Amino acid sequence: MEISIKPARVEDAPELVRVHFNSVHSTGAQFYSKEICQEWSPVPSQQRTKALIQAISSGKEIMFVAWVNSEVAGFASIVPAEFELRAVYVDPKFGRHGVGRMLLHRVEIEARNRGLAKLQMHASLSAEGFYKTQGYKEIARISHTLVSGKKMPAIKMEKTIRGG
Repeated sequence: MEISIKPARVEDAPELVRVHFNSVHSTGAQFYSKEICQEWSPVPSQQRTKALIQAISSGKEIMFVAWVNSEVAGFASIVPAEFELRAVYVDPKFGRHGVGRMLLHRVEIEARNRGLAKLQMHASLSAEGFYKTQGYKEIARISHTLVSGKKMPAIKMEKTIRGG
């Protein structure tokens, strides 16, 4: 499987929303209730696509897309101003083929190139093992309060990406 990583474009947004939905409702469903997954990643819609287009266009969130042939296999993003790894999502169809690892490596390079020495994130329970194998350390167990008031358990994690 040949994987290529490219900067996200606004025209990729509908596919990124689809990947997010598929990933959350497949992998996330093993750790979270259906209600939490639905709130975390609602059914793809024009509203979600517009929000993602805005994120891509703003330049505040830097995104990369993994492609396998002409198909979107996953995406990752960082918010350099907040030292934040915002997302790594892989379509379940392409899971366990190195897509997530390649995306994570690419955003870490981007973060280093922008002068960041570390990245932090709030990882889902479903992604904890992946991030630990990639050198991220648990800082604390936390929970996000969703709009509905439901609590979504997560893990604050961090990785030093530049010696110092």
